[in-house]
Amino acid sequence: MQSYVIHFIRHGDIEDTLKGKYIGTTDVPLSEIGKRNLREYDSKYIYPGTQVVFTSPLKRCTETAKILYPDQTPLVIDQLSECCFGEWENKSAEELKGNPDFENGLQALPM
Repeated sequence: MQSYVIHFIRHGDIEDTLKGKYIGTTDVPLSEIGKRNLREYDSKYIYPGTQVVFTSPLKRCTETAKILYPDQTPLVIDQLSECCFGEWENKSAEELKGNPDFENGLQALPM
């Protein structure tokens, strides 16, 4: 039986998460810091070689794949997209203060 090694690599930084926003399905590109960090990590560390690169359709993921594996044509898989945060999507904790669902969710988190 054939076996495979699968590596999961998180996309680079985006401006909105650096601002503390909950970003799931919002399709935003990598930040300049994110691009720079990916290139820096690529020169410092050895990313695993691969025959196939799979990515979500989100810009931040396809851009990450192209930076790390420039000679590959990533296969875009819609089902790899992140979840939607619903009414929390694209908002920060500061913006959600006073939202009872958010406040209740925070109280349920272990401290």
